[in-house]
Amino acid sequence: FTPKDLSTYQDTVKLWADHKESLPWPRSEIPKGEKTKSGCHSHHYWHWSQMFNERQLLSLATLLHAIKDEPNEPCRELLLLAFSGAVERNNLFCRFFNDRNTIQGNFDRHDYAPKADPTENAVWGSAEIRGTFQNMLGRVREGVTFRTAVYDRDLDRLGEPDSLIFSKETIALGAAQILNGDSREVVPAVAQQADAVITDPPYAGNVNYSELYDFFYVWLRLALKDRYDAFKPEYTPKIPEIIENKSRGLSNEDFRDGLRTVFERSRDKLKD
Repeated sequence: FTPKDLSTYQDTVKLWADHKESLPWPRSEIPKGEKTKSGCHSHHYWHWSQMFNERQLLSLATLLHAIKDEPNEPCRELLLLAFSGAVERNNLFCRFFNDRNTIQGNFDRHDYAPKADPTENAVWGSAEIRGTFQNMLGRVREGVTFRTAVYDRDLDRLGEPDSLIFSKETIALGAAQILNGDSREVVPAVAQQADAVITDPPYAGNVNYSELYDFFYVWLRLALKDRYDAFKPEYTPKIPEIIENKSRGLSNEDFRDGLRTVFERSRDKLKD
């Protein structure tokens, strides 16, 4: 760390002060929750913006501003996917990952864990560097490629150049119906009997999804609230979540009852 590095950073701090009023970034407070009260409030993090330094805020807010101006809607939302990944690896809760000589994202432990020695990544860095916007954009491109030519691995030949098995058919647009909402309500609303119900259950009190997702949501809603009603509220919905959470008065029995209801309604919709 040289005097030039310090001077560059000080210039960035001034740029942020000059332009922050015209850029999109989360101004909201961090709400009290089971994970936020211990991982954020107890360490005096009261606003989402405090989880970033000025250079990170300037870079991410400038990037989000440009994405919001992208006229092509599908492209804009794909860019937001890459942006979301970059946010996770460009904040003050990131650490240096010794084993891989790279950046570890802030949710490697599925909670808010402030770092005594945070590591700063480069939002505008090379695609080869984990967590840069270019790196995350590369992952999105891989996802788009996979969607148009679904493939699997031949485990017997794993590691060989031709171990990929490409399907003969591509996924046709409109072939799948995706429903978003509370599983207790979405599953019964499906018109026909289902061949299968695939669910990723919550983990009682171990992973508080809605509290953790607020970290991304407060950024993404700035670009999506005018298009999707689900992004209009300031935070993610907490009440319907099937979880054990003392801060919300939800016991382990509440978690069991909620999950049991999902399984019962899924069973009712399944073919014999």
